[in-house]
Amino acid sequence: MAKLKATAPVSVEALDAHPLPQATETFHPVAHGSLHNMFLQASEAAGLTVVPAKFQLAPNGEMAIGTYNLIDSRLDTTETKAQIGWFNSWDKSCSARMYMADEIKWCTNGMVFAMRVLARKHTANILADLPGGIAKAMHDAVPKFLGNRMRIDTYKSVALETKDADHLLMEHWRQGILGDRQLKRAHSEWVEPTYNAFKPRSVWSFHNAITESLKSAVVFDAPHLTTLSNDILDAYTNFSEPVFAGAN
Repeated sequence: MAKLKATAPVSVEALDAHPLPQATETFHPVAHGSLHNMFLQASEAAGLTVVPAKFQLAPNGEMAIGTYNLIDSRLDTTETKAQIGWFNSWDKSCSARMYMADEIKWCTNGMVFAMRVLARKHTANILADLPGGIAKAMHDAVPKFLGNRMRIDTYKSVALETKDADHLLMEHWRQGILGDRQLKRAHSEWVEPTYNAFKPRSVWSFHNAITESLKSAVVFDAPHLTTLSNDILDAYTNFSEPVFAGAN
C-alpha cells in the first residue's frame, strides 16, 4: 500500500524539485510536473476549466498528488464542489492514477475517497498511453458529475420507511457490503443520524448511514463497496445512470 507522507502543500514549481530516476526497459517514471501539464492540456482540449487547488509532495519527491477544482457552466458548484486529481509515484510503489469526486480526500494510509477513473503502470509506453487516457476521462468528467448529482437528487426525493430500511440493511449484509460491525454501525447511524441533514427519512439519509459505516472497512475496499451499495439503492429508487449527448 503506497503511503504518501506528504509535507505541507507545495507550489507547482516544487513538484519537480527532485531528480527523476533513470528509465529502464520496463520502467518509465513520469515527472509530477509533466502529469500536471497533461491535466491542463487535456482539460483545455475538453473545453473545461481546471483551477489548481492543492499539490502535495513526499519528502524525497517520490510521490505527489495534485487536486483541481473543475469549473463548468453545466455544474452548480455553489453548494457542492467538483474536483479531479492525480496521484503519481516514481519509486514503483503506485501507478499513475486519476480520480474525481465532489471533494477528493487523500489519506496518508494510501486511501483516496474518490472515484478512480484511470490507472496506468509506469511501463515503457506510459507516455504514449497516459495523455489519451486523461483526455477521455476529462471528456467524460462533466457527464459523470451530472449523473451522480441526479442520483443524489433521486435518493433525496424517495422516502424510506423503517421496514424497507431494515430490508435494505440486510440486503447489504447478505451481499457482503456490510460486515457484522458495519451493519450495527449503519443501523445506528440510520436510527440516530450524527448530522441533522440526514434526519429526513429518505434513501439519501440511508445512503449516508451506509457510507458512514464503511469508514471502518478495509480502506481500499470502501470505494468498491460504495458502488455496490449504489447498485442496490439505484434499483430501489428506479434510478438509471443517464447518457448525455457527446459522452462516450
